Amino acid sequence: MKTTHLRWHWALVCAAWAILVTTGCQKAEVNFSINGRADTLPITEMPTDPNDTQHVISVMANDSVVFQDISQPANKVKSRQWDFNGDGVSDYEGESATMVLEPGFYKVVLCINGTSQCIARCLYVAPLPEPEPDTSMVEAPVDTLPAPEPEPEPVPEKPKKETKKPKVTQVPAPKPPAPAPPRVDPAPQKPPVVVTPKPEKPKSTPAPIKPTAPADKPVVAVKPSTDTPAPGGNPPVPRQPGTVGLPLSGHTDGNDCLEYKQASFSVTVQSKKWASLQSFRVFTDGCGGVKIALSGGDLNEQFTRSLVKGRNQIGIGDEDILLEPGITYTLTCTAFAPYGGCSDSKTPHFEDATGCGGAPAQHAALTLNQSGKLFIYDFKFLY
Repeated sequence: MKTTHLRWHWALVCAAWAILVTTGCQKAEVNFSINGRADTLPITEMPTDPNDTQHVISVMANDSVVFQDISQPANKVKSRQWDFNGDGVSDYEGESATMVLEPGFYKVVLCINGTSQCIARCLYVAPLPEPEPDTSMVEAPVDTLPAPEPEPEPVPEKPKKETKKPKVTQVPAPKPPAPAPPRVDPAPQKPPVVVTPKPEKPKSTPAPIKPTAPADKPVVAVKPSTDTPAPGGNPPVPRQPGTVGLPLSGHTDGNDCLEYKQASFSVTVQSKKWASLQSFRVFTDGCGGVKIALSGGDLNEQFTRSLVKGRNQIGIGDEDILLEPGITYTLTCTAFAPYGGCSDSKTPHFEDATGCGGAPAQHAALTLNQSGKLFIYDFKFLY
């Protein structure tokens, strides 16, 4: 009897161990939905037919589009990289994004836990139909108006033949009938003048964009921006993408020109238009965390991001940071350790590529001043 109980206990232990091992080794399966749909086939090449329902999800222009990571199991997803236009550059790192897009085809790619697990789907944004012109008030040509009908001529009365009557004494002769009054033709009426309204010009469609918004933020429709606040005092919505700083394509791995001496650096940012900060890249010699502080005017923001050894993309689009034109802002990054999943207690240092001779990208809408240093790559913003 004791042997039987031992066998049952041993079988239960083995089954529990098998479940733990299987669950612990399970690999996340990457997948995402567009407006709640994930029924189309993944793509490798961009389709050209918007009616290809097996590979294309269609929406109308000016409609909000929601991208949602539905990879399973969710607890195995440690990182995400969204590419909304198929250019190979990561645009967003959140679980979901909501945006309004320009008409056209979009290759949307989601990679989880690095770049080895990726899936791509096709989105087609259909243009809005052209408004039909109003023909109800079009002026008719003069020669097509019906001519007034002439009035019928009166038929003259035939004179009555007088019959001879017997003479009656003292009876006057009958008076002749009074002549008919002359006929007066009414003046012809002028045709009515119809005013034809000028047809309205079709509204221009906004240029393509790549805005991002976190899942817990309200959806903001992308509209054409201006340099002055809209009526009511609200600033315009930035929509045009821009980039300043050293291009990532110019990064070099040569140790002879790179320096890792500073655990903190500061840069200044000044915008000539209303601008929304999105992301930037830095390189570090170790893992840890970075405290980011942005101040200037009425703005004073502080937040923290994690660092890994090597290239780091710092996403700040979910902070809804809006820069006012003409104000100089100071951006400070300070590294520290340990932080998050990094147990290393050594404080990481930022890469300074000044000695490599790279040329930072410039932009007419926003200026990034790194005080003679080159810490920041691909500083992205919307204006």
